Amino acid sequence: VVSGSMWSNRNDLYLGFRGSHNTLLVTNGGTLRSYGWTSIAGDSNSAGNTAIVTGPGSAWVTTNEFRVGQNGSSNRLEIRDGASVSNGWSMHVGDSATAHGNGVLVTGTNTRWVIRETFRIGEYSAGNRMDLRDGAFLSDSNAYLGAGFSGFSGNVVCVSGPGTVWTNTG
Repeated sequence: VVSGSMWSNRNDLYLGFRGSHNTLLVTNGGTLRSYGWTSIAGDSNSAGNTAIVTGPGSAWVTTNEFRVGQNGSSNRLEIRDGASVSNGWSMHVGDSATAHGNGVLVTGTNTRWVIRETFRIGEYSAGNRMDLRDGAFLSDSNAYLGAGFSGFSGNVVCVSGPGTVWTNTG
């Protein structure tokens, strides 16, 4: 999705539902709107899928749940260089026992990520990561790191750099 264009998806949107190493790019002021369930890596065999939202005016707006690594491993969401992502409901990074090593990077001045509800990282899985850095902004209502069953460890959140802000409103 590039150069001021818009993709509006009325139903569920899966990147790499049963596939691996797929890339979705929203750049140069493009907008992606997904109104159903949104997931990067839906199946346990899906790995290495990446969604990148980059550049001023570039945006991804979701109105339902958004999951990075619903069941798959080593999947990524990157929000960079003045882009924005808005989640209308909750966000999950690493959502099942097979969903390990998933990550989110939010970086750059004026880069914004707004999650209207709860943000869960490694709820039922290990080794997931979220990096918020270099002047980026993240807002959610509540956040949970490794909040599922015991035995899932190694989930990491790193907030760094001048002007970087993470706020919980709940």
